[in-house]
Parts: sequence; structure tokens; C-alpha cells
Amino acid sequence: MVTLEKHNGIIVLRDDLLIGGTKSILMPSIIGDNTEYVYASPVYGGFQIALSAYCQKAGKKATIFCAKRKLKHPNTLECLNYGANIIEVPYGYLSVVEKRARDYCQETGAEKLIFGADTIENKIIIGNRMREIIRTLKREPK
Repeated sequence: MVTLEKHNGIIVLRDDLLIGGTKSILMPSIIGDNTEYVYASPVYGGFQIALSAYCQKAGKKATIFCAKRKLKHPNTLECLNYGANIIEVPYGYLSVVEKRARDYCQETGAEKLIFGADTIENKIIIGNRMREIIRTLKREPK
């Protein structure tokens, strides 16, 4: 379902109303039968929130690896509110965070490792969403 609103003559897709934003629409294609999903995330990303919320709803475990900060980022706190296991990595350049996530999967036998959503399948899902918007508007947006 898409929510469209008009603001100052501009039609706006309100994916900001979705938990985790646009990336939340990808979760049904990503989350399957595995029990745990691991994601190495920049703290400011919305994918971690979408994953955490969806896993909570689906009865799965979300483990989010991110850089350790003096004060937890609001997105990290939101993931915690959705029951995610947060593992903060000191000196957390994304390459280091990803390495720790891979090590965790090897050590624990975590069944799924996710690094981003840049796949052909997900691009098709987003493309189909655009087609839905075009059908709703009865035209292509400018």
C-alpha cells in the first residue's frame, strides 16, 4: 500500500510513515525460515530499524552490528525497542563492523547474514512499488 499526499502542488510518497522507511517493503522478500538475521549497519541507516521491527513481528531474532558511540544513536535505541540484539563495535569503521558480523555468524552458526539490500530482487520490488504509484496517480510523475 502506498500513501500519497499533496504538499504545495507536489505529490509526496510518505514512506517516512513506514517503520524503517522504504526498506521495510523489502522485508517479506528477505525474511524467510531462518531464526536469526544479522546486519552490519551504519547507525544512521533505516534498514536496521525495518529489519528489527519485521523480525519482532515475525518472531525472529535480529542482530545488528554498528559502531560504538559515546551515546547510542536514536536509530540504535529504536532497534532496541523492537527487541534487536545490538552489538556495538569500538572503532567501528563499516569494514570492521562487517568483519565482526561475519565472525559472529561463523562462531554462532547464525543462519543468515545480510549486508545491505542492493539486489536485483529488491530493485524489482521497488520498481513494482513505482508501478503501483503510477496506477494510483493514473500517470507517471514528473
